[in-house]
Amino acid sequence: MKILAAAIRVSVLCGAMNVEMASQIVAPPTDTVAEMGRNATVFHTKVVPQKHAIGTSGELPRLQRPNAFHSVFHTGIDSIGITQTDSVDNTINPLIITGIAAGTVAVVGISHGLLNSLWWKGQAVPFHMNWNQDWKYAIGADKVGHFVFSSMATTVYDKLYGLSGLDSSSSVLWAAATVLTYQTYIEVRDGFSRDYGFSFADGIANVLGAGFPVAQRFIPELRPFQFQISYWPSDDFRKGAYGAIIDDYTSTTHWLAVNVSDVLPRAWGHDFPQWLGIAVGHSVDNLDGRGGGRHVWYLSLDWQPARIKGLPDWLRDVLDILHVYHLPAPAVRIAPDVRWFGLRF
Repeated sequence: MKILAAAIRVSVLCGAMNVEMASQIVAPPTDTVAEMGRNATVFHTKVVPQKHAIGTSGELPRLQRPNAFHSVFHTGIDSIGITQTDSVDNTINPLIITGIAAGTVAVVGISHGLLNSLWWKGQAVPFHMNWNQDWKYAIGADKVGHFVFSSMATTVYDKLYGLSGLDSSSSVLWAAATVLTYQTYIEVRDGFSRDYGFSFADGIANVLGAGFPVAQRFIPELRPFQFQISYWPSDDFRKGAYGAIIDDYTSTTHWLAVNVSDVLPRAWGHDFPQWLGIAVGHSVDNLDGRGGGRHVWYLSLDWQPARIKGLPDWLRDVLDILHVYHLPAPAVRIAPDVRWFGLRF
């Protein structure tokens, strides 16, 4: 009888525990249900890619995981290579796509006319490669230029394709393909020009440059960095040594900018101005076209106005795209000698 009574007590106790657990599962707090409902909407509504949205605070949006269900679900998704920036329900805006296509055709047509006038006109020869002068006439600055331009152009097209409704992965891949198609056309056309010739090194630089924004999409640690360009006429250009400023690498500076608040520890990053970064710049001078010249390096502040708080979304998008150009800022030349600039253009 004692054994039977003990068994009855255990059964009653287990039943009570099951009732308690069932009540927790069947009737969770109202606020928890509401929170799960809000989280669940992410799977039924269009998700705006994070890369095209900067919060009103000026900070890059961070993935929020308010409860265990949301955390476990997204951890599982992340483990198989899918991020919240991708959407299966994106709607493509045909007007924006048409605008991108029309703008691209216009830019290609105008640039072909300019380059034909500057480089190709009257120089038609059979296809060839120019091995002798490839690394001499600009001591490699042109390779840096190919890399930076391809990276910048891919970044711009990525943002434009994103605004059209493409998901983040598709937009950056289409952007890289668009830029590489154009750059490859230029290289092949150079191959039929007497003074230039096809350059494998230029082609490799183009691929690496266009691939950098693609790598940023899949390697978060690269996202705070951006390549930029700036121009300021050199003495040689003012004296007429070059037909166009794009031919004068002494007038060109290529920059690698980083948003400081994005690379600092979280506790410090929130206290650092979101709109202020730093940039390392590279240029050349004293070129003689035969391999002579020197490399020049700069350290500069970098303005990032798209990160200013309170801007309307349309202005933030425009400023974000224009950030491929390095705005004048205080700088110091760190090599081959030291020189301070109140504003370095």
